[in-house]
Amino acid sequence: MTKEILIADIIDEVEEWTQFVGLIPDELIEWDMSHSLGKCMDFEIEEYECGTEVARHILQELVDEVVLDLYSSS
Repeated sequence: MTKEILIADIIDEVEEWTQFVGLIPDELIEWDMSHSLGKCMDFEIEEYECGTEVARHILQELVDEVVLDLYSSS
């Protein structure tokens, strides 16, 4: 990448940022979430992964508690 191309890319990026002047944070977040490569609109996979992880932690806590109860009662 040449210096001229890098400078042109930086200028293009900064010019794009000017459209955000005056926006409140909520508007900036909404724009970013709807225009980024990994749009934050579809969370089904993440929801499943988080739910599975929470369920695994709950199950582990219950198993640990049962083992502790059995150990302390003997």
